Amino acid sequence: MTAGSLGMMQVDPSFAVDRAERGTPHLGSFDAAAWGDARIVPTHPVSASIAIAAVTLPRIRYVCRPDVGAFDGTERV
Repeated sequence: MTAGSLGMMQVDPSFAVDRAERGTPHLGSFDAAAWGDARIVPTHPVSASIAIAAVTLPRIRYVCRPDVGAFDGTERV
C-alpha cells in the first residue's frame, strides 16, 4: 500500500475497563426516512450500556486493499 491509498487495517487492541453500567435506553430523535422507510417506528429498546475504559492500540498487524480479494490484497506489516 502507498501513503494516501484506501485500505483497512487490523490491530489487536487491549482494553482495561474501569467501569461499566447498564442503563435505560432513550432515543432523543429518529429520522425514519433517512433509513429508507418513513413508516419505521422504533418501539422496543434492546439495551443500553456505558463503559469507561483505556484502549491501547498496538502496532498495525495487517493492511488490506478493499478493492482486491483478501488473499491477494493483504500485507503483513
